[in-house]
Amino acid sequence: MEQYEKILETLNPGMSFGVGGIRVYRPEELRSMQIGYSVSPSGEPLTGDKSGDWLKSWGAIGHDLGIFDC
Repeated sequence: MEQYEKILETLNPGMSFGVGGIRVYRPEELRSMQIGYSVSPSGEPLTGDKSGDWLKSWGAIGHDLGIFDC
């Protein structure tokens, strides 16, 4: 986590690339931003070990920005 935080210090959390961009989550956001990826809104795990499943070892660290998010 310390290395992740050091990298984030050099980045703007929302970066625009023309029409879209990316938003990188801050360390304090990481847990809550996993909803829809590794956990449901009610806290149920969404991970699995079948082909195409979200793996337990994965974590979302950001998302792409649509034209209305920039």
